Amino acid sequence: MNGLSDFQVCVGLITENHFPRLGGMEFCNHYLATALNRIRRVRAVVACSALPEVPRNFHYPYTVYRSHSLSILSGYLRRRNIKTMIKLDQPAVLHGSMIHGGGAAALSAGQRFGIPVVVQSHGADVQVVPGIGYGALMDTKLEKLIRYVLAQADRVIAVSFQNRNMLLDLGAPAERIEIVHHGTPFSEIGAIPEVDLRKDYGIPGHAFVLLTVGRNSPIKRMEMLYEALAMVRHHVPGIRCVSVGPIKGLRELADRFGIGDLVILTGPIPDNGHAKTTPPFPKMVNLYRAADLYVSVSRVEAFNVSALDALACGTPILVTQNQGIRDLISEEQTGFVLQDETTEALAGLLQRLSMIAGTLRDRRPEIRNSASEHSWDRAAHRMVSIYHNLLEERGALRRVV
Repeated sequence: MNGLSDFQVCVGLITENHFPRLGGMEFCNHYLATALNRIRRVRAVVACSALPEVPRNFHYPYTVYRSHSLSILSGYLRRRNIKTMIKLDQPAVLHGSMIHGGGAAALSAGQRFGIPVVVQSHGADVQVVPGIGYGALMDTKLEKLIRYVLAQADRVIAVSFQNRNMLLDLGAPAERIEIVHHGTPFSEIGAIPEVDLRKDYGIPGHAFVLLTVGRNSPIKRMEMLYEALAMVRHHVPGIRCVSVGPIKGLRELADRFGIGDLVILTGPIPDNGHAKTTPPFPKMVNLYRAADLYVSVSRVEAFNVSALDALACGTPILVTQNQGIRDLISEEQTGFVLQDETTEALAGLLQRLSMIAGTLRDRRPEIRNSASEHSWDRAAHRMVSIYHNLLEERGALRRVV
């Protein structure tokens, strides 16, 4: 087999939204496209739908086919942008992000133009929590579409072993599933100057600081975390919790549990005034560094990129059982898992970890180093290997002469 350097591969990434400041999936697509374009003889371009909220002068470090229009036209505009991308860039493989979103669009285009298709799960497409109405599978039409895409795609990317098992349950052929963990911008994070944000937020130097990232939604279980804080406040007098993300409902929730003085609400990072920036965001990195512990009590997370970014900043993580990031942590060393998912058990674990805060701080270099093997560059090389094998099967590799 010839090396990858002998071949030119253009990858057409297809997604719905692509503005790398909105959330986890947008960040992942942006980092992957950027890392793919750093690989010799590989080029990645992106096609998405209408993004009226994106500044017209917003600069991507790669080609993006997008539109500015009302959301009612988004489906049509995305199809038009995909067609333009295929005509101008002639991608050898299409990579659809989110099974029922970019994945379905990529499959449709691949079947029409005869291009191999890779689809990637991001969690909400295959995860389901009936009690809170969470997950695309709650919609019978979407479930049918997801099963169809998984059955027809040439390759299916899972972001964790947990995610893989869910794909198998939905009928994805085992021989077509590949696990590619999300990455972290390890080098970029390391290059960001350190700033002591504890002072900026009035946090005492001796405080035991928790950091959580996300909105107040049922899947994130912020109520569980805030109630646990109320239970330990007298046992861990210096405890503080920095909540990054939309503030809606969080202030009321904190007041309800009588911990308004312990919770610091930052709002989204970056805010709307910094719409021209791309991740990693210096303020976010330094908040990870300022924390003693990153905490996520989500009911389920296919991966959890925020947790990996926390590790890349040297911050240990505490997660619940159904989170794909568990693939990458050394339990009780770089991360901790809440085995009994009750408020009482969470409070007890927080109290225990506060008592070894000094030990956790001493481990920061080791924790940061644990994330060094999980960069986006490594994830991109793994993805290129999958593209290469698929194209070789199809006899569609383009040799560079």
